[in-house]
Amino acid sequence: MSKTQGRHLIAGILIAVALVGAGGAVRAQPKLRVLGLAMPTTPPNLVHIPPWVAQETGIFARYGIEAKIFTFEGGPAALRALIGGHGDVQIAAPGVPPFIAATARGGDFRAVGTYAMKHPVAMVVQAEIKRCEDLRGKKIGTPGGAGAYAEVMARAVLQSCGSPLGTCSTSTSPRARGSPPWRPARWTRSSSTSTRSLRRRR
Repeated sequence: MSKTQGRHLIAGILIAVALVGAGGAVRAQPKLRVLGLAMPTTPPNLVHIPPWVAQETGIFARYGIEAKIFTFEGGPAALRALIGGHGDVQIAAPGVPPFIAATARGGDFRAVGTYAMKHPVAMVVQAEIKRCEDLRGKKIGTPGGAGAYAEVMARAVLQSCGSPLGTCSTSTSPRARGSPPWRPARWTRSSSTSTRSLRRRR
């Protein structure tokens, strides 16, 4: 949100407070506006945590907003919630690829801002995979389905090192299909499985 938008919102809230308080000797608190926010991940990670911070620290309430945060697995699911949420969701954070795809198909959406910071992207692989070329014939698990952040970034990793996209496949992880939340195993020194990561070149 820009500074100008913020000032307009604050001015609107102050006017509402004045109008409510003008009818009696006791000033009433302004009624909070309920806004449903569809987030593409659960639980929140560092990139997506600002809305939770704003909720816990009272920033939303300070600006007259009662935020109801709904969590989904991937940007496409969050965007679908905005489209078919029956009025429960007014704002979604689907990420750029799903947003562009939806607007290209005639969706009546508007981007108003971003909360995300630049961050590194890593693809975790088995220890025997040393280069992108070693991914040929392998299957890559991506939560959130086609168009989700993880799937788009996986393809970006392959493109950055010249690996043809047709030589490996991606699949939606069970978590994104509605099964119980996946949690990574607790790694110990006795673990028989070792991993390494391929980082996207920034």
